Amino acid sequence: MFRGDREVTLAMVLRALGASAVATSRWTISDAECAGQPAAADEVHRYALQAEAVSGVRLLALADEGVQLINGLLLGRAIGDKEPWVVIRAVRSSDWDIEAADEILNLAQGFFPEASPLPD
Repeated sequence: MFRGDREVTLAMVLRALGASAVATSRWTISDAECAGQPAAADEVHRYALQAEAVSGVRLLALADEGVQLINGLLLGRAIGDKEPWVVIRAVRSSDWDIEAADEILNLAQGFFPEASPLPD
């Protein structure tokens, strides 16, 4: 996914949300279409197909291995919480949509100043 000449990777999006918060969360992946390093992309796809939660540490590692989410949905939940603290949508290899509390979105905006709010 590109913004002008700048590639925006899954790893960048996760780190923009705060690596510590991502690492200490459990992640559910659905409707995943992945690219990048084949074994890592297959693992992400498998998590999505099996509806199996993945640790934030593992998700960060997979992203660092070069997995790119083309389409899909990631839900990040703090341990013990039922509701996600963040919802990330990869859309058609061109956009990332992030739903989270304002303080998380403000943090991400610092990494991606070109980002704009979604319409209500």
